Amino acid sequence: EGDKMEVEIINQTVCLTPFESKKRKPTETADLTKKEYFEKNNTIKNNSKLYFECLGHFAIYNYGKLVLLSNKKAEELIAFLICERGYPVLKETIATFLWPQAEKRKSMECLYKVWKYICNLSQMNIEIPIISERNHMYFNSDDCVIDLEQFESYYENRRDIRSCEAAIQLYRGPLYYHQCYNWISQWEAYYEIRFWKLIEVVIEYYQRKDMLDIVEKYRNLIAKYEC
Repeated sequence: EGDKMEVEIINQTVCLTPFESKKRKPTETADLTKKEYFEKNNTIKNNSKLYFECLGHFAIYNYGKLVLLSNKKAEELIAFLICERGYPVLKETIATFLWPQAEKRKSMECLYKVWKYICNLSQMNIEIPIISERNHMYFNSDDCVIDLEQFESYYENRRDIRSCEAAIQLYRGPLYYHQCYNWISQWEAYYEIRFWKLIEVVIEYYQRKDMLDIVEKYRNLIAKYEC
């Protein structure tokens, strides 16, 4: 695994820039109507050199254009390091999670091959913001946008009902939906619990306002995800 990688760029050639810092960026939570929220998020996606959708199906966008990586282990490496939120992770730990059935030496070889092919993407003017140091790797999100970071920022500001609703709108489904990563359950539960807490907050808020049509909408959303 990790021996082959192909990249398909939809509609245009992708040219990405590497990143250097690991600081997390705040997300604006100004009052927005639903229409304004969708317009704002689409604007962010279309204007971002890299935009990563992790809630629901995993997708990578370059200025609004979908980038498809056919090497699934390269995609999984990106997904894994995004969840680690910019913190350095030992390469041995990464290799163990991505190739749990392989011997240590073999799993490290596989990690090296995936990393090598990711680096070789620069020949196509594509650079993924994974930083590799001597014994560690980390994902640097300084110059890109990740929906998980947006979701967390809105969640932290959940006393504002519009922030709650913005976070709920970002939750398009479970983390990396339909991806059978062996390390995913902890992170999947983390975001799902936060999502349900936000649902409770907005339902209680609109019940107090006696806005039962909106309460019903969120109850229908509950039924959708419980199915």
